[in-house]
Amino acid sequence: MDSAAKEIRLHEPSAASKDEDVLFKDLKCGDQVFLKNINNWATVVSLESKNNFQVSIGMMNAKAKFSDVKKIKKKTKSQKKKPAWANKTPALEPEMQNTDVPFRTSASTLDIRGFRVDDGETALDRFIDESLFAGRDVCFVIHGHGTGALRKGIRSYAKAHPSVRQQSPAEQNDGGDGVTILWLIS
Repeated sequence: MDSAAKEIRLHEPSAASKDEDVLFKDLKCGDQVFLKNINNWATVVSLESKNNFQVSIGMMNAKAKFSDVKKIKKKTKSQKKKPAWANKTPALEPEMQNTDVPFRTSASTLDIRGFRVDDGETALDRFIDESLFAGRDVCFVIHGHGTGALRKGIRSYAKAHPSVRQQSPAEQNDGGDGVTILWLIS
C-alpha cells in the first residue's frame, strides 16, 4: 500500500464517529433534534410519515427528513414546563379582558392600518353595521401599533358605540395590541 493511501485512511472517519441513523421509532413530539442541513437545533412538532416529520425552529415550522438529523435530545420533565412569561397576562381594564378567544376570518376583519383617526372611525362604523347585518357576534379591527393614536381613537369610539358590548386587544399571536376585538350586541 502506498503512503498516500495510508495517509487518507488515517483521516477517514471511523464507523464509530459517523452519524447514527435516526429511526422513526426513536423520535417523539417535543424531542430536540440537530438538523445537519441548517446546522441548528429544532423541536419535533409532529411525525408525518416514516420519512418526514414537522419541526419548529423558533417561530418557524418546517418539514425535515430523518436523514437530516444528526443528534436527538429526548424531552425531559424540565422541558415540559411552561416558561415563566407564559403564565403572565397583561393587566387590562375590566371591559378589555378576553372572555373567550374568537376565531378570526377575513370576513370578520377590518384592516385600517395607515388611516387617519376620523377616517378609521368612519370605516369602523360602516364595518360594525355590515357585521351586524351579516349576523357576526365578533369583529376584528387591525389598526397596527404605530404611534398609538389610531388605536386610542378606535377603542374610545368603539367604547361609546351602542352596538359594541365589549372590546379587547387580540392575543399576542394574533396581533396583540395592534388588533382590537369587538364583541357586538346581537
